[in-house]
Amino acid sequence: MEILGLEVPLWVSLTTIILSLLYWYGTSTFNTFKKMGVPYQPAYIPFVGHMIELMTTSMSDHQEKYAKKFPGKVYGMFQGRTPVLKVADAEFVKEVTIKEFSSFMNRRPVVEEDSISDNSIVSTTSDHWKHVRTILAPTFTSGKLKQMYPVIQRCSQRFVKHLKSTNGGPIVIKDYASGYTMDVIASTAFGLDLDVQETTDHEFIYHAKKFFGLPTDDRIITRIKSFFNILSSFLLSKFIKDFLGLFVDMSYSGLETLNYLEELTHAVLDQNKDQIEKRNDFISMCADKVVDLGEVDKDSIRMTRGKTWTTQGTTY
Repeated sequence: MEILGLEVPLWVSLTTIILSLLYWYGTSTFNTFKKMGVPYQPAYIPFVGHMIELMTTSMSDHQEKYAKKFPGKVYGMFQGRTPVLKVADAEFVKEVTIKEFSSFMNRRPVVEEDSISDNSIVSTTSDHWKHVRTILAPTFTSGKLKQMYPVIQRCSQRFVKHLKSTNGGPIVIKDYASGYTMDVIASTAFGLDLDVQETTDHEFIYHAKKFFGLPTDDRIITRIKSFFNILSSFLLSKFIKDFLGLFVDMSYSGLETLNYLEELTHAVLDQNKDQIEKRNDFISMCADKVVDLGEVDKDSIRMTRGKTWTTQGTTY
């Protein structure tokens, strides 16, 4: 190929064109706030925007820095190539999160569709969010929470017993406290009496830690994967993430953990279906609410709500 009288190899021309198009696409949104007349921090790195700064600076320091730089309390940043409007005005935040929340209920999707995590209350949108909230809200009334008191009390008694078993010797309180926390989660969210305080290597603890991003034996691999997943959620389009998902596990917690939690929820729902006495754990309360609303009958709730209640139980 000849350009301005110079012979240029075809591969060089194609590479230049592709790189130019990628640069244009990666920076095409960087003038969004300029068009809107909103003050903003300019970004220059294609596809990255301010992600490097956001990931190397604490959230509080970052927000304090730009709140001082932009006295109008509203400014623009770029997470990847996505324009993000930052609000540092307390009254404005109150307007958005309380008075006009019905217009701002949707959050940016950061996980793949059809996954367990996508059913989370923080990931659902519009009418589906309202529907899930209708079911969850009654479980947080003072009366419902008081019903869980005996469950938490039983976990506390096990915690005290566990401490007394040390006979006054030195202990790592973090390990004991985390065991107690996991015991409360298993009991109040899933209705499981696992006594994970005594069995620290229980698979529930392992998968719960992976789900919540807490350190496990494979912490280095987990953290690298979590970093990649968080970064890809901002830098890659949904189409590219879906394509990569065909070859690589793109879920935050790993498919093994998600499948374990789903099967665990199915077991809880099956147990709840067969019991006459009402249970006071979170998933059972949600299941009872769905049945009361007439959406499904008690026998079919396992098949229709497995992924949903797995998500809500872990979120709870």
